[in-house]
Order: sequence, then C-alpha cells, then structure tokens
Amino acid sequence: MIEQVLLGIGVLGIVGISMALGFLTQNKDNGADIQKNLGIIAGITGIIVILFGVVAYIYLTANINYMGPFVLVMSFVNLLLSVFAVSAASLQVVNS
Repeated sequence: MIEQVLLGIGVLGIVGISMALGFLTQNKDNGADIQKNLGIIAGITGIIVILFGVVAYIYLTANINYMGPFVLVMSFVNLLLSVFAVSAASLQVVNS
C-alpha cells in the first residue's frame, strides 16, 4: 500500500515540476498558443499511453515469460525518445 502512495506522490511531483517549467520557460508572446497546443498533445499522448499500458498489462499477465524482453526493449525505446527530446529541445534553444 505504501508503495502505491509513494508512486502516486512521485508521479504528481513529476507532473508538477513539468507544469512549473512550462510556465516559467514559455515565451510571453506566444505562450497561450503553446499552452493550448501542449494541452492537446498531453491529452492525446496520455490516452495512447494508458491504452498501451492496459494492453501490455493484459498481454504480459497472460505471457509472463515475455516480461524480461519487454522491459528491456521498452527501456531502450524510452532512452531513445528521451535523448531525441533533449536534442530537439537544445536545437530550439540554440536557434532562438
């Protein structure tokens, strides 16, 4: 039970930090447009991730032997996306 509470607090903390950074770093000229678009992107991404999580949970509970390879592949996909996002963000900062 305590693990779920700590996980929830961690997720809320990450969301809070992301929101704070979004408000502090946006350009005041087009901040409202960016905020609206980020809301749409966050909603669509959230729905897709939740659906993927549900399907992965159902599949992996039926085929527990695939848990190790799934976690390994998803870790490297996550690493790829993270490095790509940081690279794209740094290009935006350099070109501004």
